[in-house]
Amino acid sequence: DKVIPDKEGNYDRAGFSFYIKMYIYLMIAQGAVSTLYSAIFTLVSRRLKYTVRNSLFEKILAQDVAYFDGTESGRLISCLTNDLNTMMAPIQSSLSSLFSNVLILFGGMVMCFMKSYRLSMLAFVTVGPISYLWEQYARWSKTLAREMLSYWAEANSIASQALSHVRTVKAFGCEDKVLGKYSESNKQALDCGVKDAWGNGITSALTGYLDLGSGVLILYFGGLLVYRNEMSVGEL
Repeated sequence: DKVIPDKEGNYDRAGFSFYIKMYIYLMIAQGAVSTLYSAIFTLVSRRLKYTVRNSLFEKILAQDVAYFDGTESGRLISCLTNDLNTMMAPIQSSLSSLFSNVLILFGGMVMCFMKSYRLSMLAFVTVGPISYLWEQYARWSKTLAREMLSYWAEANSIASQALSHVRTVKAFGCEDKVLGKYSESNKQALDCGVKDAWGNGITSALTGYLDLGSGVLILYFGGLLVYRNEMSVGEL
């Protein structure tokens, strides 16, 4: 399979053609597997959303009349729409990412320890701090998400009541008051979203710096191993 001719100027065209065909077959197989992979996780996500939506509505209908007297219909609609969509949105991406990242993790660990267990242990030093930072952010973000969903539910309730009694609202000229309450609830939800965005950015920056720091350490100590002829530049 010589693409560049040897000393005698000969080419192995048969071998070259064979590997080109093999490459094409592998690309076709990869495309088919990727399509199946995406379709499976999308199907699982849709079925979960279908099941959870029906179960939630069933549980709501099973409540006593006193529950509905003390709960605004807009909040219930928000539970069936905003809350449910927010809860189910990460499932498709999280499931697929978890599966692929687990394979990459085990494959990467095997390759790293095969090349140099010392550099591998050095790289794993940052795993603990990075996991801790993301865990703290996840807990903080969870509280913000609850507040944001609560404000969205309140805004949805205001809009639902206003639209259900729109004649009364217009008769008393309360459009500005209703709009002010609706905007205030959305503004509070926006503030929670902005805080979460900044928290995500700061956490990503800190973990990124830790990752870069581990890369510098690996290159430094790996360079020392190269100078000692304990590993080659290519292996590093």
